[in-house]
Amino acid sequence: MKRLPPSPRRSKSSRSTPNAHLNLGNVLASQGKTSRRWRRFPTPSGSSRSAPRHILILGNALDALGKVDDALVAYSKAIDYKSDFAQAYNNMGAVLIKLSRRDDALTAYKRAIDLKPDYPRPISI
Repeated sequence: MKRLPPSPRRSKSSRSTPNAHLNLGNVLASQGKTSRRWRRFPTPSGSSRSAPRHILILGNALDALGKVDDALVAYSKAIDYKSDFAQAYNNMGAVLIKLSRRDDALTAYKRAIDLKPDYPRPISI
């Protein structure tokens, strides 16, 4: 009988990838367990360089679930970790538009463009 090759080992960091957190959030949402307080969600493991990306993805998931106030807090936390995070400012602008905070959205969009001049500009605000 021929032996199968060993299965590849998962790295320890696989549990802390942004997509894993997003998938967990989607599963919990599909089970109706969206009342968990995400602010108690542990800080992403690994280096602090990866934390802003993790928090940005969490903000995207919250926005997709319609929890725009929580998404706004997540984007702010991502910016706290990395003050030059253009994508977080851009996503914050989109959430602020949903909250009818046009002036704040414009400020966030301008900051994203200041940080990354080739960033796509919003079509209309």
